[in-house]
Amino acid sequence: DGEALQFASAELRNDAKMARWAMGIRDCPAGQINIEEWTGPDLTEYNELATKRVPQPNCLRHASEQLRGKDQELMLHAIKEYWFAADHLALPLRDSKPFWKKVLEQNEQTGW
Repeated sequence: DGEALQFASAELRNDAKMARWAMGIRDCPAGQINIEEWTGPDLTEYNELATKRVPQPNCLRHASEQLRGKDQELMLHAIKEYWFAADHLALPLRDSKPFWKKVLEQNEQTGW
């Protein structure tokens, strides 16, 4: 359950990979290879478990403020998948004009 992230240690709440799994998002898009997986532990099982259950984007609010304010890749992906994830943005990303420009350019059809 992604809501368990609220009870995780500060270190785990600051881990982008953990936040993605809690929200139900693969750490890497399907078919994309992450070099860390070659040198680190095999995370395939966790990626599959994360995407098999119902997505829980609202648990992003339990991720650390530092992660929500500085991990541009995580927040771009979260907003693209679940527009209301923008409510959980923290500074400095929340006030970043270049970041919002990227958000709007993610989907040419909808502008979001």
